[in-house]
Amino acid sequence: EVGCTDVDQLLAQDFAAEHGEALLAAPRAVTQNAHPVGVGQALEAWGLEAFRAREARHIERALQAETGVLVLGGGALETPAVRSALAQRGTLVWLHAPLEELARRTRAHDQLRPAVTEESDPGREQAALWARRAPWFAEWAHVGYASDAEEGAASLVQRLAQLGFPLAR
Repeated sequence: EVGCTDVDQLLAQDFAAEHGEALLAAPRAVTQNAHPVGVGQALEAWGLEAFRAREARHIERALQAETGVLVLGGGALETPAVRSALAQRGTLVWLHAPLEELARRTRAHDQLRPAVTEESDPGREQAALWARRAPWFAEWAHVGYASDAEEGAASLVQRLAQLGFPLAR
């Protein structure tokens, strides 16, 4: 199984090899800058709307100031300003996992992946989030990739290079 961490590390390595510099801004790094108390605590304290607004400001700054690999959680694309910023700069890769796997991850890491809807069952919540987010990813992503694919993260990085997608525009 391939996750964001696998792919972001390989993309960052490739970027460093090609451009002599490296940047790896994982979701936790962006979120920690925006919300130093942690995702779960920030959502609880500020609510989803304020959380997304702060997240969007930090993502926009990162896209303007840095060159490299920026890995985001699925909810980031729900914010119009983030979609606009990503359209202007970057190659968007959509890593998608089976809903059952996303629910399992949510149950296992509820502080890193807190509930963002009123739904108490992670499986039903993931289904609702998928229904809401999938159209945005289908429209905005340059490349889609199933995270449970046998080929692994290295093949995704290779595929991006073969397709001519830059790591930064």
